[in-house]
Amino acid sequence: MMKQIPYGLTDFARIQKDNYYYVDKTMFIERIEMQPAYLFLIRPRRFGKSLTLAMLEAYYDVVYANDFDELFGHLYIGQHPTPKHNCYLIMRFNFSEVSSNVNEVERSFKLHCCSKLRDFVFKYEDLLGKEIWDVLDEEIQQDPGAFLSAINSYASRKGNLPIYLLIDEYDVPLAKAFERGYYDKMVLLIRNMLEHALKTNDSLKFSVLTGCMRISKESIFTGLNNLKVLSIAEVQFDEAFGFTDREVREMLEYYGLSHHYEEVKEWYDGYQFGNVEVYCPWDII
Repeated sequence: MMKQIPYGLTDFARIQKDNYYYVDKTMFIERIEMQPAYLFLIRPRRFGKSLTLAMLEAYYDVVYANDFDELFGHLYIGQHPTPKHNCYLIMRFNFSEVSSNVNEVERSFKLHCCSKLRDFVFKYEDLLGKEIWDVLDEEIQQDPGAFLSAINSYASRKGNLPIYLLIDEYDVPLAKAFERGYYDKMVLLIRNMLEHALKTNDSLKFSVLTGCMRISKESIFTGLNNLKVLSIAEVQFDEAFGFTDREVREMLEYYGLSHHYEEVKEWYDGYQFGNVEVYCPWDII
């Protein structure tokens, strides 16, 4: 049966299980593991950042261990797995979900972070032990920084529970705040959260952040000397986001549309990442 077109989908597991077309980018997992502990990937909107984080989550999350062959068996990394697959607890945030309303931004940011942290605890309750709720009283659960610190401290005491942190669209609330005149307030909120997540977390083994813009390191990432920033000018991951010419040709051929190649190239072949010309996935799909 012909694969469905994954228009607007960023759920990697669903794409694999429900027979959607997927352009294999899993070979870049090997390169990611060679990077410093904190990796920041900058790419434009609609170039697959959220899908990439979903792919990393499925690859590293302990709860997907039994699904590894179904999700990755036919992909590059399934044929060349690294020793680290399915051995992490995944903590994931998506800052694009934070409200842009100046009167609600602080509350919205805290609610988003705390909601994701509760999801994390519920998801791994069997591994963490139900006693984790004894250290997460109601007051702690209302403060993202305190919530994070409590989880980190508890995971460290438990031992052998490494955490992999994924933060998608970290710069979206900052861009909204800049447009609406409350940038400094938003910087303080995000800096406080990241300091608890990245600087004081003995359980954190790796972190990947994505965004469209590079925000001053001094304003957000204070003290993170091992933060590796990979912009569109870097050649190291130039093919990891967006579709290459070869990938576009293969997709058109699969759907019997090869005769439209020249037209598609004229319309959508307008980006240069590192040394490679790429197409916007959203447009091609």
